[in-house]
Amino acid sequence: MFELDIVVPTLNEARQLPGLCGALAKQQDLPYRLIVSDGGSGDSTIAIARRWHAKVVTGARGRGQQMNRGAAASDAPYLLFLHADSRPGSTTQLRRALDRLVRINANARHDRHAGHFPLKFRRRDARHDFFYRYLEYKSALNRAETFNGDQGLLLSRGFFDELDGFPQRLPFLEDQLIGEKIRQRGEFLTLPGRLLTSARRFEAEGTYRRYFLMTLIMSARRLRLQSFFEGAEALYRQQDQAHSLDIRPVFELFLTCVDQADAWSELGAYSLENLWQLCLASDLALGTDGRLLNWHDRWLRTRLSRHLSRQLAGQLLRVGIARPLRWSLSR
Repeated sequence: MFELDIVVPTLNEARQLPGLCGALAKQQDLPYRLIVSDGGSGDSTIAIARRWHAKVVTGARGRGQQMNRGAAASDAPYLLFLHADSRPGSTTQLRRALDRLVRINANARHDRHAGHFPLKFRRRDARHDFFYRYLEYKSALNRAETFNGDQGLLLSRGFFDELDGFPQRLPFLEDQLIGEKIRQRGEFLTLPGRLLTSARRFEAEGTYRRYFLMTLIMSARRLRLQSFFEGAEALYRQQDQAHSLDIRPVFELFLTCVDQADAWSELGAYSLENLWQLCLASDLALGTDGRLLNWHDRWLRTRLSRHLSRQLAGQLLRVGIARPLRWSLSR
């Protein structure tokens, strides 16, 4: 039995998979097995996986389903979930990460810890440097709702089973949802080193349009706007089909769903909770080394919740941001 099984969900990843397999093969002092869980690739993904001696499981597409199938094929005590475009930043990174998690679990005398890596983006486009630095900085903070699957997920098999695996209802959000369950039942850790990840979806769909779509998805999840996901599901493309986004239809759908649910006050409250991200961006822009973020956490967050109601925040969003943005996008 291997010490670690690495589960990679794939769908037409023939271009990316060899790079990951080659990087994993260079990891030092790490007895692992690679499990590729394929969702119906039409290219040479499966042949490449077998060429690298991976165990291959196949079935319906959907990252949550695929990663659960991969985990079901595992008998290792620890699991690491990676995307095909991920690359360890050094040849000792996974060994150090696993050692840290095993040590923390042993000291705590339970295995309800899970780890993720900070990110470093691999880019073809040199533009938008500040935007990517912001995402990289945020990925290392280990704050609620900042985890995504690009950061990798390392945890014991026992904790994974206790969490009932990845949610499978939607073809996306499986990473954020399991992250929430980890925080509820255990503890999330930032692992040593940085995991390299491709910026290909941002570059294909448009850097800021893609991030805006992610913001709408996370907001709709928090507001429990099921009608949004039923209407927007088709707009979340598979990676191999990604191209420039037209954000107008999904934004119109989002606003309609918020209006129908009368959820502007809830959206206002959610926006106030995430004001720390503006402080983080300001810290990066001004070089203030986290001072504005600390100021928010120690003082501003409490004052806002005391003096700015969720209803008022919601109306400010509706009138001051949503309406002008809708007008701008319609032009």
